[in-house]
Amino acid sequence: MLAKISAAGCLAAAWVSPCMALQVRPPIPPQVDPDCVAIGERKIKPSDLARGDIYAAALAVDGNVALVASEWDDDKGKDSGAVFVYRCNGRQWVEEQKLLPSDGQKGDNFGRSLELDGNVAVVGAHWDDDNGAQSGSVYIFRYNGLTWIQEQKLLASDGQADDRLGNSVSVDGDVIVGGAWKKNGGGKNSGAAYVYRLNGTQWVQEQKLVAADRDADDGFGRHVSVSGNVIAVGSWKDDDGASNAGAVYLFRHNGSSWVQEQKLVASDAAAKSFLGWSVYLDGRTVVAGAWGNNAKGTQSGAAYVWRYDGANWRDEHKIVPRDGKAFDYFGFSIALDGDNLAVGASVKLTELLGPGAVYIYRYRKNKWTEFRKVVPSDGAPQDAFGFHLALKGKLLVTGSWRDDDAGADSGSAYLYTFPDL
Repeated sequence: MLAKISAAGCLAAAWVSPCMALQVRPPIPPQVDPDCVAIGERKIKPSDLARGDIYAAALAVDGNVALVASEWDDDKGKDSGAVFVYRCNGRQWVEEQKLLPSDGQKGDNFGRSLELDGNVAVVGAHWDDDNGAQSGSVYIFRYNGLTWIQEQKLLASDGQADDRLGNSVSVDGDVIVGGAWKKNGGGKNSGAAYVYRLNGTQWVQEQKLVAADRDADDGFGRHVSVSGNVIAVGSWKDDDGASNAGAVYLFRHNGSSWVQEQKLVASDAAAKSFLGWSVYLDGRTVVAGAWGNNAKGTQSGAAYVWRYDGANWRDEHKIVPRDGKAFDYFGFSIALDGDNLAVGASVKLTELLGPGAVYIYRYRKNKWTEFRKVVPSDGAPQDAFGFHLALKGKLLVTGSWRDDDAGADSGSAYLYTFPDL
């Protein structure tokens, strides 16, 4: 079953404060209306959809709420950025609100990254300039039962130009992590990640994470994920296994600080695999994408799974699609929810010369098996379907930021429901 959401959005050309007083309210538990799960295909357009908006390069979902970024929205200046909130009203997904930063400016790219946990939405603006050109920032919005309100803006205590804080964000309860993969310190672009914790009245920076063996151009912080008292950080250009093979670092909170617990590298590490470009952690399972892996041809891609056994993170499985081909970029995006996994192949040259595809896997009887392959019903070449993913329960949200429904590169987002997932 499928619903399609179209609206303004973006992708940056390169891959790449003072706090407001908090009004802390009891969390609003997410719920999924059965009618939302049973919904058929539907396209939803926001009021300001336009040519060149390049929307849906970042998405998030939790319960009956979905967030879709419009990183090059121009409401606060050219490419300042915005985020659209959609909520299922029991029959269909409708636009609820458009989120804009209170201090948004030209070129901030608000919406580069998104995460949603209950009534808290976290938005990265990796080209914000508060600490220098493209130093980056992270915004928090909270739903008060009626509307989403900007709660706070987070900066790095040692932020500098070109850090790109907010290129990736993650939230779980009272902990937020923001990646700054171009941060210097262990050499140019060695990278860092910043941890913030809600102290009851404000989100405060708790710790700066860096790799114990950091080195120049590792790109540590390209992607981050937090689950409970564990944080996973992707270092997509780490050279331990081979040149630019990539790695994933695990940090655990010991009651007083975050301590590096383990460094994960692929057992068959190969040059330019870029493991850690995408990372997702949920409980005792961590999955990392390696879109440059050559398992089924040049840059066909792969995803690696590790599981925590109580003492160590152990290599569990390498996932490649049955129909994988060269230049699919499988593993470019990852989303994990319990024993269900979604992996994006944002190029997928075998499908209409490349609109992209998403693969769903389920962990059953101690193994990961392919459950379903998802392709857009109206896909066209180079739509970049599967560029970013969000998965929660029976809901999958993904996007085609180069979709042309409202003009060239206007972008679109797709919401799928799987009653049998």
